[in-house]
Amino acid sequence: MEFFNQKEEVLDVQLTQYGKYLLAKGKMNPVYYSFFDDNILYDGKYAAITESQNNIEPRIQENTPRLKTQYAFSSAEDRKNMTSKVSNIEKNFSLVTPLGTSDLGSQHAPAWDLRMLDGEISASLPFLTSSFQTIRIPQIDIDVKYKTSISMTGEPVIIKEDIELSSKVFDDGTYVSVEPAPVLMHLLENNSIFERENFDIEVFLVEEEINEKISGASANKTLSKKVIELTPLYFSKEPEYIEDGILLDEDEVEKMSCRGLDNGTLTPSCVEYYFDIFVDNEIDEETVCSAVNVIKSQNLYADIGIECPEQATDFVSSDIYEKTITDDICDSECD
Repeated sequence: MEFFNQKEEVLDVQLTQYGKYLLAKGKMNPVYYSFFDDNILYDGKYAAITESQNNIEPRIQENTPRLKTQYAFSSAEDRKNMTSKVSNIEKNFSLVTPLGTSDLGSQHAPAWDLRMLDGEISASLPFLTSSFQTIRIPQIDIDVKYKTSISMTGEPVIIKEDIELSSKVFDDGTYVSVEPAPVLMHLLENNSIFERENFDIEVFLVEEEINEKISGASANKTLSKKVIELTPLYFSKEPEYIEDGILLDEDEVEKMSCRGLDNGTLTPSCVEYYFDIFVDNEIDEETVCSAVNVIKSQNLYADIGIECPEQATDFVSSDIYEKTITDDICDSECD
């Protein structure tokens, strides 16, 4: 690492291994940029520094050495295979906290408001931890319970089964039918500027790999290490053969559309290959209102901005002394 010469140097630009790969292929086309302040300590008390307000500005801008851009986040040996795809470390553990925009009318920092309408939160952590670094990104575990039933071909099922999830039919004509359970949540970001597109959704396939390395002292000893590999998945879309005026290869078109070009079937790189994600108006009103009525029946408050009809319930009298006389018994007992 190298420090900036604050009298002569202002800007330092570096490419990651994946960026160098794109540049070599002629596909380096930057579109977005972000600003970060990870290297700035605004409040000196977190470093046991006692200072007056007038001393904060010169400490930050003039008296603090600054490191130049860090673009390598792994060893030279591990970087050999980090050319054709984005490294997990570079993607998820570097430059992950860009400066955001707060609502000028609020005195509070932006915060998440998550309410489960269908599904239960089983555990949560305020941080994302790894062997590389710890990041202040909330981690939420949600449990989903699927209904299953033993069904017989040709006979009606007792649950709303999904044919794609059900098992194969056995020799006796029975099979395991499965009714999927949705995860339905109401998610807002408070104290920030509300825009038309406030969220980006990314989906990753989480896989565990074991790397074995031979120790230097003895060739008989091996060190195994579990490495979590995150593979990005793509949302299905219509194939586009031309991008920015350039004709794409079939492999690139199939990867970006995540569909087979021959028959249009979903590939394992598709999000929809595993499950469906619907947002906002894509979710039918019946599903939302069904979950809201369940929450209201538990005397819980759910303000989601959707007007749902009240769930009709049969009225049962609570007067234990009340006696109802019907016409069937009146002829014999009323005299």
